[in-house]
Amino acid sequence: NKPSAMQKNNIKHMKRGMKKGEGAYGGGKWKQLKKMWKKSETGKRKRLNSRLEKQHQKMLKENGAEAIEELEEELRFAEADTEGVSVFVVHESAGREYFGRQGILKEARFGGAGEPEVSLHFNPGVWSCLLKHTVEVEQVKKTRKLKGFNGVSRVMLQSWLWDCGLKLEPEDPGDDVKVSSQGGDWLLDQHLKVGWELLKFGAGLQESAVQYVPPDLLQAWMHLETEGAHPDADEEFLLRLSAVQENRRKVIVQKLDKAAVVLMPVYCSQHWTLVVVQKVGDEVLVEYRDSLQTASEASWQAAAKALKVLKGWELPRRCNTAVQPPGSALCGAFVLFWMEQVCRKLCLNEPACSMGWPNAALWSARTWTVSKMLKKEQDKQIAEAKALQLKNEAIRKKQKAVDEKNLKKQEQLEKIKGKVEASAKESWLKVPAGKPCLENLSKEGQLDVADKANTGQGSCSRCRWGDVGCLSCSGAKALEYWLKKEGFYDALLISPEDLDASSYLAIWTLVSGDAEEARSYLSKVASLNAGRAADLQDIIARVSRICHRPLAATSCSSRLGRRAIVTLGYALKADGSMTDILVGRLETTLRLAESDPEASIIVTGGIPQNGEVEATVMASWLRDRGIDGNRIFEEPYSRNTVENALFSARVLARLRAEHATVVSSASHVRRGQAVLEIACRQLGPVDISVDGVGCEMDSVNSMQVVDQDELRRIYHDALRAYGMMSLRSPPLFER
Repeated sequence: NKPSAMQKNNIKHMKRGMKKGEGAYGGGKWKQLKKMWKKSETGKRKRLNSRLEKQHQKMLKENGAEAIEELEEELRFAEADTEGVSVFVVHESAGREYFGRQGILKEARFGGAGEPEVSLHFNPGVWSCLLKHTVEVEQVKKTRKLKGFNGVSRVMLQSWLWDCGLKLEPEDPGDDVKVSSQGGDWLLDQHLKVGWELLKFGAGLQESAVQYVPPDLLQAWMHLETEGAHPDADEEFLLRLSAVQENRRKVIVQKLDKAAVVLMPVYCSQHWTLVVVQKVGDEVLVEYRDSLQTASEASWQAAAKALKVLKGWELPRRCNTAVQPPGSALCGAFVLFWMEQVCRKLCLNEPACSMGWPNAALWSARTWTVSKMLKKEQDKQIAEAKALQLKNEAIRKKQKAVDEKNLKKQEQLEKIKGKVEASAKESWLKVPAGKPCLENLSKEGQLDVADKANTGQGSCSRCRWGDVGCLSCSGAKALEYWLKKEGFYDALLISPEDLDASSYLAIWTLVSGDAEEARSYLSKVASLNAGRAADLQDIIARVSRICHRPLAATSCSSRLGRRAIVTLGYALKADGSMTDILVGRLETTLRLAESDPEASIIVTGGIPQNGEVEATVMASWLRDRGIDGNRIFEEPYSRNTVENALFSARVLARLRAEHATVVSSASHVRRGQAVLEIACRQLGPVDISVDGVGCEMDSVNSMQVVDQDELRRIYHDALRAYGMMSLRSPPLFER
């Protein structure tokens, strides 16, 4: 790529034209620009530095009296060009009084060490310093403001936790975040790591420009290098430890070689110091900073040994003048301040005085704020991880329960199949083709009906305290649902002579409000069985009378004769104690018993809870309130309203009672009265009269009108008390 003859000729003419001011450089324009540059403060500064450097080299070579005189002569000429230049003092050796202040450069000279010195005039005061410790005002850039904490996102905080070796999950081997003190005392290695991450983020530093040696890594390497391994360690352990130590050394050396600026905090004897390595071409400049009033010799020796072993570099003594207050523990905050100062100077091209005199307040506040943010994020991460673990555990348990339930259903299906096959052998259990019953359902339908029947009627959350049940807990309703789903819509189409089907249809159409169709079905029942038709007419008349009579909060009977109060139970709590509903029924019973001292009291209910049944707990409650125990009769076997009535009817017959008062909740008392009347008609005493008293006065007033749902429940239990089957498809039989 050598220039051609033509190119050489053009360059020659261009230089001559520049020198004489000819051609494009004519009119003296180039000379004027050059003269203006020489007169400017920047030009003076550069020419002064150039002259001083040349004269310094000349003095070092000749080192004679004549050379010194000549040098002083040159300096006098230089003073004429530099006088009046404004500069900033950027070195700590100026002390707090002059550091960062602006002065006027007046004269230049060589000091005892042979380096150029200048005199600066302040207002007021005069101070002398080395020329390299000053910077022209024109070269000082505006101090760059670091990014604030508002720009720190959760993702960034999580990244800092990970990079600093702090916990992100409960089982992580990392450390917990320690919130630093507001004063900045006793900073830990995690605080310096977090401070470095914050400095990188705030100043936008790149790892290619500046590297940071983690203090815990350096300390671990230095400790093993100095102390060695435990004397009792075996050979295999020593080999592994040697490999780990070599890896540590390689990482540290790689960081020292990678960037032009390396920051290396050193922790020794409970004190932080800072080593700064700067590479300028092939030259390596090392600085050492120590904030103690009297520099720590142990810290310097540890840092010097580390540099010597790692890279063979020599460590100078400390270069800083600023120190921490006596008796304080702010060395970590000073190290962070110096790290930012070095990065601003060498990476952002700002003067060393841009941050002011070194102090601990700035980074004490920053480390306190960022450590609080990290602590909050760490707690949140650990809480979220624990919640996720609990959620996954719940999902696993739920899946396990589903698998067990499916297995149980499969086992139940096998049992049902076995029972159906065994039942088919008996002539009285043979199933006609197409009959709407359990055996003719699909396997899925049989399994679902069996599951609902095993669940227990009234045990779901919607009808927990009732005894009618719903599609989730009633085998009868599940059977009805599957029969409709699989095409068994009209039982009479398949079995037109079925007396029970015609009886049920007569009642259900009456409840639905279709009186004409109800009469049609009653006529069909009468043609099949006149006695059944008469019984149904009697049930309809009793229910109609009870539903049209207003609810009362007290007994309205004026009959004389033996009287009994029948109090219906209500499911106990899991610990065997009574609910508020049952207590309300007993309070009404107590009031009636006190108004009629001769009346007998029947308490009924037998569902056990924690070793107690309703009848026993109710009787104990009444006895505790002064009722004679001889008046109280317990019926501890019934599980629902129908059994309440059937079993209580036998007690009434034994007492030869002539009148019975049913006590229950307002929403339940009509059904209890109707069922008890039908049970007494079936079992005796036949000529007994029955009325009902509802507790809870507010509910009594709001329940005066019977809705369709309540009417359907009354008829459902009335037919069961009469003796008709709710389920009659084997193997499910239920009265």
